[in-house]
Amino acid sequence: MFSVYLFATLVGWPFVLFFLFFSADVDADADFDADFDADVDVDADASIVGSAGAGVADAVLSIFSFRAMVFLLAFFGVTGLILRGLGVGSFFTFVLAVALGLFAGYLHARLFAYLKRSSVGGMTTDSDLRGSRAKVVVPILENGRGRIEVDVDGQPVYLTAKAFGGGTYEKGERVVVVEIDDGTALVGHLNLDE
Repeated sequence: MFSVYLFATLVGWPFVLFFLFFSADVDADADFDADFDADVDVDADASIVGSAGAGVADAVLSIFSFRAMVFLLAFFGVTGLILRGLGVGSFFTFVLAVALGLFAGYLHARLFAYLKRSSVGGMTTDSDLRGSRAKVVVPILENGRGRIEVDVDGQPVYLTAKAFGGGTYEKGERVVVVEIDDGTALVGHLNLDE
């Protein structure tokens, strides 16, 4: 079992550290999760399953996102290693490692669900962003995507961006949001003479 705990620790903790230290810079919620997240929505019929069953199913399935699974692996592994190092019995170590891993994954999923519901970006509509001035934080290449930062009510909102009508934009360049297309901001040159 030692090798399982070690493997879980070595796989999980590098991702956890990446999420803790770099996710604000790359806005992992919008790009990284869109590529790797496997969130599952459960629409349970209350007449068949019951509202309590739907709540339990939603809670269990909410920990299956990539990031939640990483937290589960990391805390499962490190708990197993620590308890084995302290000489705790194998069965008790496994049960506590699984329990702490599940708790960490579930807590992570609930925390991010709360943050998504309460964030400024969640209340901002596409029409609110049109015409907004923004700053390029990840260069936008020809026919490629980059990232912009828009100030919405004093809070920075990061969006994936493409050049409207082509072109490139360097990091730090000021642009204007022309429109939002499927969650991607189409940006153009900001005319400072106006």
